[in-house]
Amino acid sequence: MGCRAARAGRARAGQRSGRDHTGASRVAIALLASALATPAYAERQTFRTVSVEEGLSQLVVDAMTFDTDGYLWIGTQAGLNRFDGQLVASLGSAEGLRHNHVTTLAADPRGGLWVGTDEGLQHLHDETFTDVALDTAPAVAVRTLHVGPDGRIWVADERGLYVGDGRTFTRITDIEGADVMRVLVDRQGTAWVASLTGLWRVVDHAVVRVEGAPAMLRTEYVTEDGSGRLWVATVEGVHVREHERWVPELTAQLNQASPGQKFLLYFDRRGELWLGDAGGVGLWAGGKLRRFGSADGLRLSSVASVVEDPEGRVWLGGFGGVAGFVGRAFT
Repeated sequence: MGCRAARAGRARAGQRSGRDHTGASRVAIALLASALATPAYAERQTFRTVSVEEGLSQLVVDAMTFDTDGYLWIGTQAGLNRFDGQLVASLGSAEGLRHNHVTTLAADPRGGLWVGTDEGLQHLHDETFTDVALDTAPAVAVRTLHVGPDGRIWVADERGLYVGDGRTFTRITDIEGADVMRVLVDRQGTAWVASLTGLWRVVDHAVVRVEGAPAMLRTEYVTEDGSGRLWVATVEGVHVREHERWVPELTAQLNQASPGQKFLLYFDRRGELWLGDAGGVGLWAGGKLRRFGSADGLRLSSVASVVEDPEGRVWLGGFGGVAGFVGRAFT
């Protein structure tokens, strides 16, 4: 790790500091309580919004994750925020954050938080930010982070793609870091790379292009469903790969209901698919697409991140802040 470490210090005036190990329950309970405060609210609204009024540092959210204590961490273009279900605490350069534009986040299963910024990677633990060096070159913008099942962290910055244990990193060859949009390590331990030049698989610390026409397309996102199938968001819609082959019939209905480029795919614990595209956000369930908008209480015009809390409630982050889905409780 790098040589600089700074205390994150106290949350700013009027905001909470300190650790609360009941965070997982607090977020879910506070959300449910606010959603059910009045019958009229419950009838009208599908989302509960967290914005600057609650202390969010900015309305442009690029990344979110839950840590092992259950806190929701929110990365914006004006700092890092922690939400406990009631109040938002903000951390910025004054608290040791290297750059206020937080581009990507990942929870460290050993405790703490990996934070990607416009000026490199940091690790936050016990309110201390520590710089993390990927190689000997000066730090550049981090594009995406992913922690695999084995605990190793995958990092793509403007120069390259790296994998390591948090202390030392190895560079993956044959791909430009600036092209990488998303990394996924599936349940079999295979690393997949979604990039502007298509879909790739990591083999022996190098990338190999996946066969088949969909793999040649600009690829924005890659994820895995409960059956181990690979779902890929491309400039031409959604494609599914199963048992080493593409299965177009699995997404024909979805692509007909929502044609065109997809930016984000997320399976919740019910197995339902949340997707982000030029039209905003939708939920694909039971062979039908449900769109959400202002009539549902959603103030986000676009979605950059989707996460699920320990109680099964889905949170969306994007242009407009953060929205917690209270249309139903996922159990």
